[in-house]
Amino acid sequence: MLRLSIGFYNILVIKKEAKSLKVELHNYHNHKILCNYDNGAVALIDEENLPYVNELIDTGKSEIGEERLKEIGFFEQSEGRKQAYIHVTHHCNMDCVGCYSRVSNRNKENDMPLEKIIKIIDELYDNGFVDLVISGGEPMLRKDLENIVHYAKSKSMNILLITNGSIDIPDSILCDIDILSISLDNIEEEYNYLGRRIDKDMILRQFEKAKANGVLYNGIITISNQNIDKLNEYYQMSIKYEFPITFSLFYSKDENAREYLVTDEKLEELAKSNFEILPGLIEGIDPLDEICCKRDCGAASRSISVDANGNLAPCHFMHDINLGNLGEDSKDAWENLKKFKEDLDNTKSECSNCEHYFLCGRGCLARSHSSGNFGFKDPYCNFYKTYYKLLQRELFE
Repeated sequence: MLRLSIGFYNILVIKKEAKSLKVELHNYHNHKILCNYDNGAVALIDEENLPYVNELIDTGKSEIGEERLKEIGFFEQSEGRKQAYIHVTHHCNMDCVGCYSRVSNRNKENDMPLEKIIKIIDELYDNGFVDLVISGGEPMLRKDLENIVHYAKSKSMNILLITNGSIDIPDSILCDIDILSISLDNIEEEYNYLGRRIDKDMILRQFEKAKANGVLYNGIITISNQNIDKLNEYYQMSIKYEFPITFSLFYSKDENAREYLVTDEKLEELAKSNFEILPGLIEGIDPLDEICCKRDCGAASRSISVDANGNLAPCHFMHDINLGNLGEDSKDAWENLKKFKEDLDNTKSECSNCEHYFLCGRGCLARSHSSGNFGFKDPYCNFYKTYYKLLQRELFE
């Protein structure tokens, strides 16, 4: 029979494509996997149903094939929400190594006026980006942040606020956000190796206030070569203080940050921990989730970013790519984004012959870009490769 799993992320070598449907059939570890890239659905096809699926792919229709796929929800509509980062300030009260929004003289830069940010929020909403991530700099340094948050919420946007947890967040802001994320690493340490100052009491107080306001909350831990052996320590910390954690892999093209880049050996260990032991979320991969397909990481389509000057970028890790200013020439910016995505989709990738391609979606395109070319494989490829080999073993052996 057909078996289906919907939920995860990712893609592989294209064998055939249906004429009227965005579905593809892949050979994966000697098994036939059917992917629906419209909703991420993945189905394992057995020999009995393979002829009907081939008919669907070859002709664009198959009464029996479509009916059986419908029974397992293969064509169910995906919510398809799109996310945008908006960086409301350059200013920050810290100067952490590897910060993706780190710029020289950041605290001397002028911030966008409120009116321009309101216009940008309108642009994002009108173009379907209803999940809004408010970041900086340190957004809490902006005196009119409450006005920004309140306006976005008035448009029924889903709001995630990222902060370093050093400044108290008033209830007037918390009541309008949906998720609070605090970059913290180990809250038992007053200073960490990246230069972050940690105020344990302040951070825990913000989580308590978030909880009281019905706001979801989590801690973000940046994993580098310096602290990758402390994952269990971080997990125990999250249990002790009762807040969930997610992990972000450190990456920077700055020469002075090379010592922090995670080695292939450590990436392999990390993937094994994520799959077998650690119940945290790393790189959008959750071992407790189900499998789904994707063509890429979502840069320039499902996720975009606006820097603190109003410039549109493919994602928050690619602010060096300026597609135009949403607060000034928004029409040109959106057209440039569309053209950028088309060019990105047509870029020949080193990953095209990898069997895990339809699952990992080429990893992080920002890291490929940082290493020289969007066609290059993700420098952290070994993490994905190890993880999906473990997944193969779990599914098929």
